[in-house]
Amino acid sequence: MQNLDPKGTGDWELFDFDADPSELNNLADQLPDLVEELIAFYASYSEQVNLVLVPDGYNPLEQTVKNARRGASH
Repeated sequence: MQNLDPKGTGDWELFDFDADPSELNNLADQLPDLVEELIAFYASYSEQVNLVLVPDGYNPLEQTVKNARRGASH
């Protein structure tokens, strides 16, 4: 399993899905303590499950081609 790069600015965002299902109102600036708590939880979880981050510049299509070529040569 891989974790693809986030879309957008890369900044963490926080939404109330019940009140704002279209994700139009980012609450991160209003609830910075909650955002920090969630970031810490994510970091802890990532460590527990040995999450491997996708390297900068990773291109899944290029990697698929490389893997196919490597398999064809064996």
